[in-house]
Amino acid sequence: MRILLACDLNDANTEDLITRATGWAERLGGKIDLLFVDAFPYAAAHVHDPTAQILLTQEYDKLRDSQIGRLDAMLASIPEASRGAVRRSTGARPEDLIIEAAEGYDLVMVGTHGRTGLAGFFVGSVAERVVRRSPVATLVLRA
Repeated sequence: MRILLACDLNDANTEDLITRATGWAERLGGKIDLLFVDAFPYAAAHVHDPTAQILLTQEYDKLRDSQIGRLDAMLASIPEASRGAVRRSTGARPEDLIIEAAEGYDLVMVGTHGRTGLAGFFVGSVAERVVRRSPVATLVLRA
């Protein structure tokens, strides 16, 4: 079974999410690929000042290297029998890229904070949008 786990490196609960996903992968006999969607380069494209663009690009390169290192470390924390690969995408809407990446997988796992009411309305939920549009089964793991 091929499993895609969408993870957010900006979320303090990501390592717990990976632990929970690993438990599911072991029960299902699956391998987990980690997917991180980075929206920063898209946002930086809206900066028009050349000096600011250069500074943002330099800082983003450092950030990207750090993200890749963190993803590799997270992948290494998954037992070898359940370990897949790291995938990284760049774009403005994480849910679109997660759904696009889901093709060819048997299961997509996403985390949620479980916000409801006004907080859920204003902050939105990537997990909810993935569940509604995913072409494959989706398992939502609560952070």
